Amino acid sequence: MRQRLYSFNQVRWQNSALITAVLLVLCTVLTACQRSPASSEPVADVMLYTQTSDQGKPLDLRKEFLAGERVRAEIRLNPESINHEHSNVWHIQWLRPDGRKRFKKQILHTPGESNSTLSSSIRLHARHGSGEYILQVFHFRLLVHEERFIVRLASDHERS
Repeated sequence: MRQRLYSFNQVRWQNSALITAVLLVLCTVLTACQRSPASSEPVADVMLYTQTSDQGKPLDLRKEFLAGERVRAEIRLNPESINHEHSNVWHIQWLRPDGRKRFKKQILHTPGESNSTLSSSIRLHARHGSGEYILQVFHFRLLVHEERFIVRLASDHERS
């Protein structure tokens, strides 16, 4: 069996390929870090409610709901978290108590939009069960906010 000897050029090429791969990973990580806001302010403030006033303002802010109700979420974005030069992609995801996805919504926020509020809603059916649900807000697929809330069945609510 012949032993294969590597030439100097082959070893140099392999090293440069490894260095390139490491640099690509490093650039990806740094780019993801730059997307998150530099300030200590939260990226978003989430309000959960079921009813709105005639002017469209949330009336009954709460963290506990009955199965069958339509839960609405108003997500007010911190202006510093919005890139005003490029489009921003936001995802709103609702998770059931077992951790499975109930609903997901993608919102594209374009430069020049003055609105810094996102909204989403779901109807909570009894068949999905009671327990702790989670609303998640993602900015460029990076989790930036998580809001937990309780859903009770009507029978559970009557007992308490």
